[in-house]
Amino acid sequence: MKLHDMLTELRQAEVFDLQMLEVLSGQNRNVLRVQLHRWISDNKITALRRGLYTLSEGLAGSRQSARLANMMVRPSYLTGLWALSFYGLIPEAVHEFTSATTTYKQVYENAFGRFSYRRLKADAFRGWNEIEYGDTRIRLATPAKAVLDHLYWTPGDPIQIMNVLRFQPEDVTDFSWESLSTYAAAWGSPRLVRFAAKAPAEFCGDWEEI
Repeated sequence: MKLHDMLTELRQAEVFDLQMLEVLSGQNRNVLRVQLHRWISDNKITALRRGLYTLSEGLAGSRQSARLANMMVRPSYLTGLWALSFYGLIPEAVHEFTSATTTYKQVYENAFGRFSYRRLKADAFRGWNEIEYGDTRIRLATPAKAVLDHLYWTPGDPIQIMNVLRFQPEDVTDFSWESLSTYAAAWGSPRLVRFAAKAPAEFCGDWEEI
């Protein structure tokens, strides 16, 4: 079977592995491995990580990369610095796609970008929604949960950490101090609870250019 004969199924799946190709093609796995290497060499298929692939068409665009971030490791949702930049909670653009997962810490680089996954315990794997993002949908932390996820993974004083990032929540309508306190309390981390209590008084007004 040629790649063209499987395009409909592969586009629908978005990501696929050797086993799926084997089912769709009906070919022997050893023969299929050789063919897969040819498709990768011909830039028809792109390896996302070991054993996981996608079609190379439409490589450009952060929307596709954000969608792939959700699919490369499951379960996962986008959060941390990428989400803070997405919401406008920090002024800098962030190009690395940071995600939370209940599996283990891992980092991948491919033609779509750099993808990092940080572990959360199952009871902290919450505070995310599935939203429309252009012509696709992604799983993304709420603004408050993205803040707490980043602080949970980053050692140091939370107030200082967010000051360095130039945290600017006042103009983000989806951000809620109440949600921040609720997530922190549910997490049960004294460090995050203290941050949620102090932060409203610390982060108000506009940043001034130095």
